[in-house]
Amino acid sequence: MSLESFDGGWLALREPIDHRARSRTLENRLVEFLSNAEPLRVVDLGSGRGSNLRHLAPRLGRPQHWTLIDHDAGLLAQARAQLPEEPMLEVQTRVLDLADPRIAFREPVDLITASALLDLVSERWIDRLVESLSEHRLPALLALSVTGERGFLDANGAACDQDEDRRLCAAFNQHQRRPKGLGEQALGPDAIACTAGRLETAGFTVLSAASDWVLDPIREGDRALALALLDDWASAIASLESSDAALVADWRDRRRQALADGGLGLRVGHVDLLALPPA
Repeated sequence: MSLESFDGGWLALREPIDHRARSRTLENRLVEFLSNAEPLRVVDLGSGRGSNLRHLAPRLGRPQHWTLIDHDAGLLAQARAQLPEEPMLEVQTRVLDLADPRIAFREPVDLITASALLDLVSERWIDRLVESLSEHRLPALLALSVTGERGFLDANGAACDQDEDRRLCAAFNQHQRRPKGLGEQALGPDAIACTAGRLETAGFTVLSAASDWVLDPIREGDRALALALLDDWASAIASLESSDAALVADWRDRRRQALADGGLGLRVGHVDLLALPPA
């Protein structure tokens, strides 16, 4: 999905699956690394409706001051309306253009975080982020970036993709590299490798962990997200000049029925990234 297409309904649909998928190992390592400074000052880039805050703030376990930054005032209003009940939590929101990550460093900060953002940005955007993290010697937790791996699962949870599925998955990854409003060509599934490489070159310790969505159609929320994903994928693939719209629609309808009937699950590859600055 593009930056412009996010809405509260889609973000609400994915939130519980996002939270379930995220790496507790990396979060625990971050807590060990962070100083005892209070309150902990956190900047969340591309906050949307505040899912990252709701997940991470209770796990950091200390007084915190969060700054939520997004280009969408409506989503930030939803975030403010759904703050976690944490007595030591202060939150401010900023409606800002996300095209330059250096906006996150305008005020004193101890931690930079983002969720489901890196695959939307350009290589130049990553360069600016890493330069700023290096200059300020800050850690970053960058969660839920897509890997480009996605596929259907049978009733036993085993991969059951056919050639058609793999071919259309490759077409969707091609679409994901189109500009998304955060710089030039979006990195899409190449974002993790690019970001990790830049951070390691800058001397950061970079830790990663899989945070795949594994969607079980028996669960109502999982099934709803899987169906929404399939529709989005088909729409994106059909928009490519090289696509056969009728073939894509037929594939979507067949896979959609199997998902709706509970005969198929879905796995979508994601990775969480933790960057710790050099001592």
